[in-house]
Amino acid sequence: MTQYGAVETFRRVKAEFRPWRRLLEPDAEERLKALIAPLGLSNQKAPRVVAVARRLQEDFSAVTLAPLRRMSDDAAESYLRSLPGVGVKVARCVLMYSLGRDVCPVDTHVYRVARRTGLVEGDISYLQAHEAVQDAVPPELRYEVHVAFVQLGRDICGARRPDCGRCPLAQAGLCEGHRTR
Repeated sequence: MTQYGAVETFRRVKAEFRPWRRLLEPDAEERLKALIAPLGLSNQKAPRVVAVARRLQEDFSAVTLAPLRRMSDDAAESYLRSLPGVGVKVARCVLMYSLGRDVCPVDTHVYRVARRTGLVEGDISYLQAHEAVQDAVPPELRYEVHVAFVQLGRDICGARRPDCGRCPLAQAGLCEGHRTR
């Protein structure tokens, strides 16, 4: 699935389910499954999204994240992680992209680039990397680092065949290369 495909899918989901309380309708899960099927794992994702909508309705009397704006980063992340199917990466993506918080989500690309550049220890686990990357990157740079590392990981620093010759970090001497897998 291309980035455009994901963006187009989200556009269709918003058109179908805005306002978000429409996720509480009896047939919402099946409709959502059909809409997000091109992204994969729709049989897992759709029930979780509907369960999150139900939980938000129970907790906030509306399907909204607005109350999280008044919470600290830690409290908002903790709440998000208590939702069905939400782990640290998704919680921090919501915090960063939806709530404008200075956090740094770690996905597979950020993890790989952070290890290869030595930003974090090469043998650090994926779970440990979430805190290590967050601690290593100043808050005001976390959004830019996240976006840049994701793009670099997708386009140049691939898992199996990194193109170190095209890598601006390698050319600047800021990368230990693909030896740190």
